[in-house]
Amino acid sequence: METGRTELSKDTRKIVSVEKGIGEDILYFKVGGYHNKNIITSICAYDEFGQNAYIPWIAIYIGEQIVFRFDAVNCIICYEIEE
Repeated sequence: METGRTELSKDTRKIVSVEKGIGEDILYFKVGGYHNKNIITSICAYDEFGQNAYIPWIAIYIGEQIVFRFDAVNCIICYEIEE
């Protein structure tokens, strides 16, 4: 996946959770949380080319497999606290 084209994908902090509102529905994912009895192992930001510009996207992983991906527009992203 391509990174480094948007501010979100340039950020090197570890994402620990993300919330996205889609209409009246809200998607919420947390590293260590469950999806269909599987543990979410990581959440990563990356870039996809949209109409004339790169757009930040979010990928939700279980192991090495992406199980969800969506654009990061109107997302709430929480980062790991750095000590």
